[in-house]
Amino acid sequence: MQDEVRRARQCRTGRGRYTEADWAISREAQAAQTRLSARERREARSRAEAMHAAADADEEDRIARQQMAEDRLRLARQNLRRNQRAAEAPSK
Repeated sequence: MQDEVRRARQCRTGRGRYTEADWAISREAQAAQTRLSARERREARSRAEAMHAAADADEEDRIARQQMAEDRLRLARQNLRRNQRAAEAPSK
């Protein structure tokens, strides 16, 4: 949700090329991010990010960097959990 608000502010300053259909996607994404389903939130975020990436090259770069950082964090958490389970496993 914060990303959508930030992007809307950027657009007001003249960055990016947004159509009325783009704004409809943005509004839908904002609404979907308040729903309970994690799947719906992820899908809405993905649609909004694709639209923003197409409208603004700088935003496309920022989204790619953010996704890489999230992927690294997810991998680090998986490794931590794996290491914790290994450390807690009884020795044979």
